[in-house]
Amino acid sequence: MALSGIGSIAGVEQLSAPERTALSALLTQSQQRGVLVGALRGAVPWDLRPLVFDGGSTFLVRLSAPENDPVRLRSLEALLPKLLAVRDLIGIVDGGVLLQQLWIRRRFYSLVLSEASANHPILVRLEPRQLIGRLLQQIAALHSQGAFHGHICASNVALELDQAGAVVPLLLDSSMLISEPAQLARYRSSEQGRSSLAPELAAGKPPGAHTDLFGLGLVAQQLEGWGLLERLKPAQRQILERCAAGEPWSRPTMQELMGEFLEQNAMPSSVGGLAPPAAGRGGALRSGKILGDIKIVKEESTYRSSAAPSSDQERLDINAAELVRDDRVAASARSDLSKDTPRSSNLNWPKLGISGSALRTLIALAVILLLILWQSGKVGGLFSGESNNRENYDALAAWSSNQPSLMAKVAEQAIANPAGEAAKLVFSDALAGNERVKVNHEFIKKALNPAWEGELTSQDRKLVLQLALSTLVSIPPQAVQTGLEQAHPGVLVALAGTLNLSAGHEYLSKVSIDHLKTLPGQFGRGFELLKTAGIQSLADLPSLAMAHLMCGDHEQEIITAYLSDNSDPAKQLALLSALMPLIEGQKGLDIAVMNGVTGSGGLLAKTLGWFAQGDLVDWAKVSPTIVLQILTGQLVGKELGAEHYVDLLLFPIATVRRAAEKRLLSESETARFTPYLDVLVRNDNGLSRAQNLSLVLALRTPGESGEALISTWFHNNPDPQTVLRLLVAGAKSSAEDPFNLEAARYLAGTQTQISAEQLQQLLGHPEAMARALAVSRLDARIPEQAKMLETMATVEPRESVRNEIKKKLAAR
Repeated sequence: MALSGIGSIAGVEQLSAPERTALSALLTQSQQRGVLVGALRGAVPWDLRPLVFDGGSTFLVRLSAPENDPVRLRSLEALLPKLLAVRDLIGIVDGGVLLQQLWIRRRFYSLVLSEASANHPILVRLEPRQLIGRLLQQIAALHSQGAFHGHICASNVALELDQAGAVVPLLLDSSMLISEPAQLARYRSSEQGRSSLAPELAAGKPPGAHTDLFGLGLVAQQLEGWGLLERLKPAQRQILERCAAGEPWSRPTMQELMGEFLEQNAMPSSVGGLAPPAAGRGGALRSGKILGDIKIVKEESTYRSSAAPSSDQERLDINAAELVRDDRVAASARSDLSKDTPRSSNLNWPKLGISGSALRTLIALAVILLLILWQSGKVGGLFSGESNNRENYDALAAWSSNQPSLMAKVAEQAIANPAGEAAKLVFSDALAGNERVKVNHEFIKKALNPAWEGELTSQDRKLVLQLALSTLVSIPPQAVQTGLEQAHPGVLVALAGTLNLSAGHEYLSKVSIDHLKTLPGQFGRGFELLKTAGIQSLADLPSLAMAHLMCGDHEQEIITAYLSDNSDPAKQLALLSALMPLIEGQKGLDIAVMNGVTGSGGLLAKTLGWFAQGDLVDWAKVSPTIVLQILTGQLVGKELGAEHYVDLLLFPIATVRRAAEKRLLSESETARFTPYLDVLVRNDNGLSRAQNLSLVLALRTPGESGEALISTWFHNNPDPQTVLRLLVAGAKSSAEDPFNLEAARYLAGTQTQISAEQLQQLLGHPEAMARALAVSRLDARIPEQAKMLETMATVEPRESVRNEIKKKLAAR
């Protein structure tokens, strides 16, 4: 954040004694290295950021808000490894969680973009295209970890010069604002804050990838104000303007931006709304690992030192040179032939005395001639059977070239024969992690999930190839959208798992949930439960979102979309229940879902908040999966102690309360307080969670210690009506139960209303004080109550109570 926007820097001598004490404790407990030289004061008293000098550099330690919220703490603990995984790109040195606060140590930067003036010397060196490109790399790194910055703006972009004198931007304080609900609320309420927040974040919605792209648009507006965007191409300026669009779906995608600013080809969308494949780079071929009889070759991500080819013919010359290979391996012709001494081969070129430049020319011409003959049909078909090994190399070279005209022939052969060598090459290449131009490799990997890959028929594999290669071979959308309901459900889930949730996909409405229920294991069970929530087809938003989750896409916006309908609590609870099979089978999904529930609003979010309210039994230490199981009405018992079950007696969901009661009744130690449990699980239980817990623990404690705890419990002024119901329920216990005695004494000093039915029950109570309480509330002038007193006068065993009855009857 901008230094001027949050406070000022204070030297050590300017810090107050309490501030120095707090900073000293923080630095000691977090084991910070270096010497404290000052602090940056934030907008609120707790936001004190120490500046530490260490090894010739100054570092800043940033803390999250000190909020006592176990759910938020788990979220911070989950966020930390994501940030540290890309620490080099976002400038973080170290981090940790201390006393329910997240702390981050990063370099201290003296200049941020918002504080640079139009005539600042650094702006003379600033290249806007490189600056935007580097910010995109940092944003992409965060997103790859499932994290969002959430507050990209000019005041959160630091500027410094590298050794070559180029301006290097760095995103500051990634994810810090969006992890601090109180501070985020302050930003939303201030004009200055709202101006730097994405509209959806200002409206209280959770952040997503589109939120960070809006921030990039704000940075571009700052550059535009200085006239720096004039150096960009018109298409680049237009795409940056779209970043600042008010509606998230009007903003460009990360891929579109990276295609414009990171020297990658902008890729067209593929058929049926599939996410477009990442653009590959044409690099030298290198030898790789043998999979069956297909040789998979990894690409070398290197840039050419020469200028980009100025014509299609020049590009063909370069790619032709890259396709040269010997009889054993596919090697990098460009790198090998650039050496002064050509590499020794079967042709023994050095003995012919041919120079390196002449050699390159001859090879290029020869390969171009072969390619022309091949494309004109003068050379046998790619898989004519003349030389299988050679043909495999030809297919491999063509596929690895990243030239659509060459790759299309392999794609056509693969689609025509899904069991053939070309199909094996396409599948194996995608599974090996290679990204080819106009190939939806992510869809291939999801469609060939080991959970169902063995069940795919030849027709299913053909459909996978058609969907993944549709852009490469120009298959119209209608050709692959027709008859999808007959495909294997795993292929359909993979398809849905790559679709944009905000676009319409009506052609999927023919795919029923009943078809998807046939998937194996957790996948089929998830769709089976989804149907109980009223979802009918794969085109419904919850089905699309579940497909994304099944494919490992745990981004917050997916879960938010899945739980977006909070108008019907029963339906939202059913949707959450449908996720449980996946949560139990996918690591990390439970935390993501808990965050999604928290941000979804409505009754479900409020119910989840119960675990963080007055937490006396350390719910924060219980796994999120167990918490979600309880939230959906399940009580499996793992990781829970007796105190948890007691606390659950007041849980908002009745089925959970009854399950907790049943679990407590199964314990031998509970016999003493069994009569009282029916009262403790009622909706009208007027006790607080602390009173409920302390009462049960007191009832479980034997002997004089238990009696002392029970007597002390009544000093907390428990709800009289609840105490009365407990006393009535205690009629089933023994006369020596200390709770009944203390309860009767407590009620005798109150004006609690006792119904006729309750009076009748108290008159037969084994505890004499309970019977005396009933007698004191009976009125002998009322015939029905006088008759009750007359009956009690003949059966009451205690003389003091009989004397009280006689007085009442005599006074009527």
